[in-house]
Amino acid sequence: MTDPHQQHPQAPQPGGTPPGQPHGHPPQSHQYPPHQGQPYQGQPYQGQGYPAAPSAPRAAAGPLGRIAFIIALVALGIRLFSSLLSPFLYTGDYYGVWMGVTSLVGFIVFLGNAAALAVGIVALRRSGPHLLAAIAVGLAGASFVGYLATGLSGMFSWLPY
Repeated sequence: MTDPHQQHPQAPQPGGTPPGQPHGHPPQSHQYPPHQGQPYQGQPYQGQGYPAAPSAPRAAAGPLGRIAFIIALVALGIRLFSSLLSPFLYTGDYYGVWMGVTSLVGFIVFLGNAAALAVGIVALRRSGPHLLAAIAVGLAGASFVGYLATGLSGMFSWLPY
């Protein structure tokens, strides 16, 4: 009797099938990636060397990021222009006009920053370049922090009295 743990290689017989291959089919050659950490060719990397599941194509962030950046710059420009204009209206006989203009400009700038923030966040979630969208989100976010600080200081301005 032979030991089942020992394997005896059998010499291939001419014209016969190789041992372990049924019906005379040639052995399949397996192609593995050259390195475990590298993805298959044309497949995105997911961390374990497995190909990622195909997903729907994502839209590019470039145009939306550009739009958000332009909106944020326009809102910033309007705010700066009103800040430069306010000393001239404040010192003259135009105090009532100055209050109305300040309120209107503040509301327009608030809406512009809200739009820039919303469009910028949508652009950041898409694939593509994110620089302009990130700048727009930063500008709009900083403006909202300024509005929050102004509102809180106005709310608590009665405390010292």
